[in-house]
Order: sequence, then C-alpha cells, then structure tokens
Amino acid sequence: MKLNNKYLIALDLDGTLLKDNKKISLKSIFYIRKLVKLNNVVVISSGRPIRAIKTYYKQLKLNSPIIAYNGAEVISLNDSCNYSFKQLFKKEIILEIIKKLKENNILLSMMSETDKKIWVDKDDDFLFAFFLSENMKVLQGNFEDILDEDPITFIVKFIDTPQNREIIKNIVSKYDDIDVRFWQSNNYFELHYKHISKYNKILEIAKLYNIKEENICAFGDADNDIDTLKRCPNGVAMINAPKVLKDIAKYTTSYDNNHDGVIRFLKDNLK
Repeated sequence: MKLNNKYLIALDLDGTLLKDNKKISLKSIFYIRKLVKLNNVVVISSGRPIRAIKTYYKQLKLNSPIIAYNGAEVISLNDSCNYSFKQLFKKEIILEIIKKLKENNILLSMMSETDKKIWVDKDDDFLFAFFLSENMKVLQGNFEDILDEDPITFIVKFIDTPQNREIIKNIVSKYDDIDVRFWQSNNYFELHYKHISKYNKILEIAKLYNIKEENICAFGDADNDIDTLKRCPNGVAMINAPKVLKDIAKYTTSYDNNHDGVIRFLKDNLK
C-alpha cells in the first residue's frame, strides 16, 4: 500500500480503534487527522448507534459518512457527502420472534431502539453503557404493550447453550431476509438483514469518493467484522481478535487496541 494513493480506511471502534477504556489515544487521533489531510477518506464503521459515535467522529475531525448499526444506518454530518441510509425491522416481526423465544423459555432481556426511543423489558447496564441511553426516551415493560414503532435494532440476552442457539436460528430462519448474529464472549444475539453489512456500505461510500476497491483498508476485531475482513482486499484483523478473524483477514496487526494497533499498522504499510 502506498501513501500517494487515495485510500478509504474503515475503522471499527470497540476492540479496534478504541482502547479498553473506550478512548482513542492522542497518537491515533493526530495520525488519523493527518491521513484525512492527505486526502484519504476515513470512515467509522461500527455496531454502535450514531449518537455513540459522534464524539469520536469529532475528535478525529472526519468529514465522511458514518456507518452505524453494522450498516443498518449511514449518515453524513456535513456537506461533503449527502449519502444516507436506514433500514428498520417491522415491529410485527419482532413481536412474533419474542413470542417464540418466550415459548422456549430462553429469553433473559431485550432491547430495541430508534434514533429517539429505546424499548427495554428490563434494566441492562451493559447495553445501556454501549448504546448510550442518555437523552433518549426509554420505555420499559412488556414489548407487546410498549413497542409502538418499527425499530432499527433488536438485541436479546439469552440463556446461552448450543441447543438454544439452534432454537434461535430456527426461529429466525422463518424470515428469508433476516439472520441472527451471536455476540462473541457475551450471551447476546442481534437480528440483521442478510443484504446489509458494514462492507456493503463501505463499498457504496468508496464509489461516492471514486476510490477503487483495491484501495480500501478495513480494520476489525469481532463477529460483525467477519464479512468485511473476508471480502476487503486489505482486511486487517486486530491481534486481539478471535482466531477466526485472523484466519480470514489478509493482514493482522502486530499490536492490540490498547497499544495503537491500527495506526502502527498504517504507519508500517502506508509508505
């Protein structure tokens, strides 16, 4: 990879650009700002909602679209690009799935949201910390009573056993265009549309900036990055990622997310 080429650099946040304390190091901030000044396009591509990405976007002084919810929403915060996208789930489908989960006694808690509302049946500090419930209208109770809009997310904490995972897959398989993604190291799963992914949106943004696919470099560390790292010509797995990601990515960083793994890789490879 050569620095005199124009690149699209797609960055996951948690476990990738962010340290475990959820901060970006000053070294990373200044280097990424430099890449942007050199006419590269740096895109945040995350499972987080827009509101939980904006602070980092502003720190890095980016001017590109943001990919949120693993591609289910894309938004531009400035005039450099007017590209936007949002895909919702039909609330009727969510309620059907909830009914089946309850019938199988494998559901512990649930959360759905839009840009303005969060629906939960129980308190969940882990999800609230990740999705930032501050300044959101939070509705708590039985989803059958409170879910009054089509949400952009549906996340479930469940009793995690191999048998229950198969039950969940079978429940979701009824819907041809919807799939399930289990979170690594946590007993949660989320729904996603089969045709929507981080990498599909990365490709669309690259076209808007006339960047060839061979000049896309994408970083990730988790299950929601598998598709990206498998398809991207310059897919980079973090060294702290599970083996499955390192096996499919073209590259692996030499340093983890707590030791500037992203920018150390870029400095070594963008000559």
